[in-house]
Amino acid sequence: MLVLAATGLLADVDLVAGVHSGPTHSLGAAAVLGAIVASGRWPDRRRVALAVFAAYASHVLLDWLSEDTSVPIGVMALWPFNDAHWHAPFSLFFATDRRYWLDGFWWRNLQTLAWELLIFVPAATMILKRWLADPGSSPPDRISKPANPA
Repeated sequence: MLVLAATGLLADVDLVAGVHSGPTHSLGAAAVLGAIVASGRWPDRRRVALAVFAAYASHVLLDWLSEDTSVPIGVMALWPFNDAHWHAPFSLFFATDRRYWLDGFWWRNLQTLAWELLIFVPAATMILKRWLADPGSSPPDRISKPANPA
C-alpha cells in the first residue's frame, strides 16, 4: 500500500522543476509508468502494473477535481495526445497553497487537509475493515467479498 501511495504522489515530481500540472499530470504518464512495471520479470507483473497505473491516474483525477488557482488552470490529462489543460466544471477539493510567505498559508492548507481527510478517511476505513475481516485473501478479493458471508 505504501508503494502505491507513493506512486500516487509521483506526479508531483514536476514541482521540483517549478512546472506543475504538465505532462506528469496525465494518463499518458500513468500508462508509461504502468508499461515500465509490466515489462518486469516478476509474478503478477500485469496486475501490479494495473495497480500502479490506477494509483498514478488517481492523482490526475483528483487534481482534475481540485480547485486550481495557478495559470494554466487544470491538468494535461490527455498528454501526449493533447496538450490542453483540463479542469472539472466543479471543484471537489480546495486549492493547496505553496506560498508559505503569505498570511493565512497554514490556515488555508489546514482547511484543505481537514476536508480531504473528511472525504478519504471513511472510505479508507471501510476498505481496511474489509481487508482485515478476511486476512487470507488478496486485497481485490477482500474488497469484493461480503464482510459476513451467509
